[in-house]
Amino acid sequence: MFYVSTDGFACGPDLTSTCKYLEVGPRSAETSKWCASTTTLVAGTFGTAVGTGYKNTQNMKNSSACATGAWVSAMVTSGGLSDWYLPSKDELAYLQTQRAAVGMSGDTNAYWSSSQTFSDTARYHQFVYSAGNEGMKKDPRYVLPVRAF
Repeated sequence: MFYVSTDGFACGPDLTSTCKYLEVGPRSAETSKWCASTTTLVAGTFGTAVGTGYKNTQNMKNSSACATGAWVSAMVTSGGLSDWYLPSKDELAYLQTQRAAVGMSGDTNAYWSSSQTFSDTARYHQFVYSAGNEGMKKDPRYVLPVRAF
C-alpha cells in the first residue's frame, strides 16, 4: 500500500463507495498511447482527485475512441485481483512521493494517469521529477496500475 486514508475517500465506478487504501500493481513492460484516438475528448475522464482513477479508466474502457491504449495495460489481473486501473493525476502524484516505499526509488520512467486535460493531451508523471506534466496522448508512456479498497 502506498496510500492510507483513515477517513476514507470516494471511489468506485460512481464514486459512491468508500475506500481507505491504494496499492500499486505490476508496471507495464511496454509503452502505449493514452488512447487509440489521440485527438478525441473522452467523456468522464477529467477526474484528478484520489479515488477518481477507477471511474476515469472505466470511461476510457467504454469509449469507442479508446479501443486500445493505456487503460488496456492497466486492466491486469495480478495476485488474483482484477480491479486494477489507471491512476488519476493525484493518485499517481502521491505514488511518486512514495516511490521508495514501493521499490521504485531509481525509476525515471514517465507514467500515464487516467486524467485527461484536452482533446489531445492527458496528465502523466515522470518519477524522477516531483511535479506532474501534461503531454500529448499520442506519445508512448508506461502504465502503472493501482487499485483502491
